Amino acid sequence: AALAGSSECLLTAAPDKPVYGAVLFSMFFHADLLHLGFNMLFLWVFGNNVEDFFGSMRFAAVYLLCGVIGTAAFAAANPEGTLTLVGASGAVAGVLGSYLLLHPTARVTVVVLPLIFLAFQLPALVVLGAWFLLQLREVGGHRRPVEEELLARAGAERLNQQKRRDVGQDQQAHHPRRAPHGVDVTDRDQHPVAPVAVAAVPSLRPVGLVSCS
Repeated sequence: AALAGSSECLLTAAPDKPVYGAVLFSMFFHADLLHLGFNMLFLWVFGNNVEDFFGSMRFAAVYLLCGVIGTAAFAAANPEGTLTLVGASGAVAGVLGSYLLLHPTARVTVVVLPLIFLAFQLPALVVLGAWFLLQLREVGGHRRPVEEELLARAGAERLNQQKRRDVGQDQQAHHPRRAPHGVDVTDRDQHPVAPVAVAAVPSLRPVGLVSCS
């Protein structure tokens, strides 16, 4: 859902009446439609490989746990405040961090539509950095302290790294990757092949998935 900033979940608006359900529900709130669109686009493009590695249940657990840790980090940095928090940011940051750990050298093809047809490849780190810059825009637009928003994401990333180590590298031998939409996920040397996002920018309409080495 997308709500105006004034309608977002307040972490400590009533410290004498904690609402624990708000920690969970806040993960499904966004500041505006642009923020919602970008988060869903990045989850769709990068989250499928993370889900392939962890499995559906573990992926859901990672998403929720990263969101909770991100919210807790934000609250710990602002224990007496009444600042708003877009809770999905911590959860999405954890998923994107997982992708970078799984595919640190992956490249992403971006197609710019509809005004001109321009296709180019960028490292996944650069593309995910664009998502991070969008979060900074949201921080500035709603006057949330940048250092606290970053702390929320850092908390999620830290949990994500620990979860990744706990699962172990040998899981792939027992649970092979599922190829999304028939796309091969290993090359001839059996190395993981990252999907390439073919996305319409700035219209934010995904137009397909291909693969690259």
